[in-house]
Amino acid sequence: MDAEQVGDHDRRKLADRLDHRGVAGGERGQSILPQEFLRCPSASREWFVEFDFGTETLSRLAGKLARYERLADATGITTPLLVWLPSAAREANTRRVLAEALRGLDRPARVPVATTNGEATGDPLDMAARRWRRVGASDAVGRVALAELPTLWPDLPASAPRGVGHRPASAIPANARVELAPPSPMPPPDPARLGG
Repeated sequence: MDAEQVGDHDRRKLADRLDHRGVAGGERGQSILPQEFLRCPSASREWFVEFDFGTETLSRLAGKLARYERLADATGITTPLLVWLPSAAREANTRRVLAEALRGLDRPARVPVATTNGEATGDPLDMAARRWRRVGASDAVGRVALAELPTLWPDLPASAPRGVGHRPASAIPANARVELAPPSPMPPPDPARLGG
């Protein structure tokens, strides 16, 4: 499996893609920017990743699903969300709360979610291992490896090739909140000093 975590340079591109300054969050201070972004180029798949260490309430974690739904609606891109949790008990409780939150969304299919926990495999951080369970699926489905995640959502199209991003402006809903990025904090160079 050749999944890769995005580097700092790609993180900036991801932040631009997410337009976390307004479209996804609805209000300033309520933006959504996942903790990690994984890409598997050979399978044309991408995932958002949230690491939960038990430091926030489950209701706050579940509340992020509405913002991921708004992000998917605004960008036209459905990207599965993977949630890593520290223990099997925390995962069980979280799955119940996330399933309830998904039922409350207008378009829950826009927010595919799978969970795992640090006790699911011998290596708590081996993201490629057979450890992921789809939220909302029966326990009979069991855990799948990272490479098998697309089988959990067979109708979900592959990710756009790298470098392909936003929908055309005409495809953005009229009621979507779109903001321009703030200007660079540095003023443009003085043309007189550049010899021009």
